[in-house]
Amino acid sequence: MERGKPSDRCGPRVFRGDPSGIRTPDPLLKGYTAHRSDGSVVTGIMFEGYPQRLPVYEGVQDAEEKDLLDDAGNRVEGRIVYQRI
Repeated sequence: MERGKPSDRCGPRVFRGDPSGIRTPDPLLKGYTAHRSDGSVVTGIMFEGYPQRLPVYEGVQDAEEKDLLDDAGNRVEGRIVYQRI
C-alpha cells in the first residue's frame, strides 16, 4: 500500500504543529492521538487533571465599578461556572 499525504491517511483532522514533530503528549487534548516524526503514536494529556466544572465566585459591581451590597451591607457575589466540553 502506497503512503499518501497525512491528510489522505488521517482524514480531515491533521495536527499541524511543530515541524520537527510532537515530542510530548502535553500539546494534544486528552485522548487525541498523533504520530511523532519517527512514526510512534502519542496520546494527548492536555487538561487531563482539570475538573469537569470550575465555579468561580466574584463580587458583583455596578457600572462605576463599585461593589453591590445587600440590605445587610454584605458584598453581593456572583458565581461563574466554567464547564469543560
